[in-house]
Amino acid sequence: MIARDRAELIGGNPASNHPRLMRSLMSLRRRGGHVIVINPAREVGLVNFRVPSDPRSLMFGTAIASEYVQPHIGGDLALLTGIARLVLERGKCDLGFIDQSLKPMGKSLGNIQRDAVLCREVEAALRVSDLAIIPIQPAGLDIWTLGLIDDRIGEAKTFNERLQAFVILNRTSWNPKDNDADEAREAIRSCTNLQLTNVAVCDRVAVKRAAPAGLTVSEYKPTDPKAAQEMTQLYGFVFGEK
Repeated sequence: MIARDRAELIGGNPASNHPRLMRSLMSLRRRGGHVIVINPAREVGLVNFRVPSDPRSLMFGTAIASEYVQPHIGGDLALLTGIARLVLERGKCDLGFIDQSLKPMGKSLGNIQRDAVLCREVEAALRVSDLAIIPIQPAGLDIWTLGLIDDRIGEAKTFNERLQAFVILNRTSWNPKDNDADEAREAIRSCTNLQLTNVAVCDRVAVKRAAPAGLTVSEYKPTDPKAAQEMTQLYGFVFGEK
């Protein structure tokens, strides 16, 4: 840290958990360096901090973050993948070192490159599509990605005004006492570019077993009228048929 001219803090709050580091960050800023903070929450101590052992900082405070990036909750992986993609495209890295470092984790440079290609394919598809159907499971991980999806749709709409994006609740609980679906609906309604449909597909036995058997839900025996009705509603919504 002593000789560095830049530091990145991702998802941590050293102002509370590692105060000694704050003096190093103060010194880095004073010599013209940059501190980039990536955290959905705006931590006051990472914006401005009073270092007790430094009289000037104690009296007036020290600006810590030169750049404060606040991704949506659950969007950190996409952000870091995007940064990695940009670094790779510009050739500003040691490819051999990265590949060797990833191997102990069972990963490779190809993972990042494939993710980059997939991101470009999705972006290209959204720019020419009229309709996007997005299945979301009412569970923590899926709900956390809504902000990222909403942003991605919003970006696509700047190029494609016709695009409409609808969210369908998938694998919801059939138990009326389960509130996860209601909470998911509230989260979807808070999005700017996503629309909630009235179609929901519950986590039913017929839905799980029909496809492996090479059957539609309506063909599967014993018949589940509710599962068949949900699939009919889904088909009607997607293809505009009743």
